[in-house]
Amino acid sequence: MGRDPNNFPIKLAGRADPGHNHSIDHEYSIGKYEVTCREFSSFIATGGYSNPTWWSKEGWAWRVMCDKTGPFAWNMTQGDNTPDYPVGVHYYEAEAFCNWAGGRLPTEPEWERAARGEDHRLYPWGNEWDPAKCATIANPDEMTSYWASEFDDYEFYIYEQWAHDNFDPIPGPNPGYPARKIVRGGGYGSTDADLFCLTFMRDPSGDLNTDGWVAGFRIVYDVTD
Repeated sequence: MGRDPNNFPIKLAGRADPGHNHSIDHEYSIGKYEVTCREFSSFIATGGYSNPTWWSKEGWAWRVMCDKTGPFAWNMTQGDNTPDYPVGVHYYEAEAFCNWAGGRLPTEPEWERAARGEDHRLYPWGNEWDPAKCATIANPDEMTSYWASEFDDYEFYIYEQWAHDNFDPIPGPNPGYPARKIVRGGGYGSTDADLFCLTFMRDPSGDLNTDGWVAGFRIVYDVTD
């Protein structure tokens, strides 16, 4: 994860350090595309917002507190109007959808491995920027299941305190700091420098205890024998 000295653009020197090894000791599959509005509408139609079975304890408390019956601005910009667009939802909504669908959100290393491949490419399609390969106007950022620290508010800070041998994620939200998750990938306003799939681009999400911020997501399934 992070900087690969054999395949790294000079303009990012010092901004994705330290590169480090992180083994993934299990097989998994991840969505080729982000979950769409059409797919998420099935979760809504089958009572996803009225059944606490699919929600974490914290997620259900958030849903009740915010009186949620669907994603933020669903009736204005999503749903039937843009069924094949990536859906934009709060973290707890993405978590509940994945539980309902029998999967889960990716960890940060799983996301980066899927985006970079075994060859550590800079973009999901290769090492050269190609605007035809990404529809940024329709793609919100993507969530992972990893917690953010207060240091992730610094634009180019890359978890130096964890990256000595293997990456150890923060086990939970930092006391006194908003509960936030790591978000990876680019957005509709992204440039080529924002869409590198290595660890250079990582940001904290909005506060999980509030409403109004949204992001896209992919679903992961564990592969078992």
